[in-house]
Amino acid sequence: MAKPIIKKITLDDQQELLKVKQKLKLPVTNVKPIRGTKLVRVFINSGEIAKLPYLDHHEERSYGDPISEVKWGPIWQQYKATLLELVKEIIMNASSLTTGKDYNLYVFDESGLSLGEVRCEYVNEHWSVTKAH
Repeated sequence: MAKPIIKKITLDDQQELLKVKQKLKLPVTNVKPIRGTKLVRVFINSGEIAKLPYLDHHEERSYGDPISEVKWGPIWQQYKATLLELVKEIIMNASSLTTGKDYNLYVFDESGLSLGEVRCEYVNEHWSVTKAH
């Protein structure tokens, strides 16, 4: 009996990158396997933001939830101005932001008064910012 042909799944594949982007809802630019594990390191440009477990099944690769909290530092540094402009469209007097839990940012006015919280996700190649509940 012949062995089944199993396509080697490569992480260079744009389809795999898209899967990770959709899973995390972030503008992921690179995914690298961690040798000897079933984990990948996830990057936005040169900043590592997460590690994800993966499972290969037949010719498909699926990704699990991050094994630790997503690191917002690299994301924040690169997209701070863009996110603030989007926040200003939905919260009047927004002047500054700080990172919150998960995908949320805290919004403040010029005097430092808290104006609330927003959720930021990257969907269909664009940032989506909504008021958090």
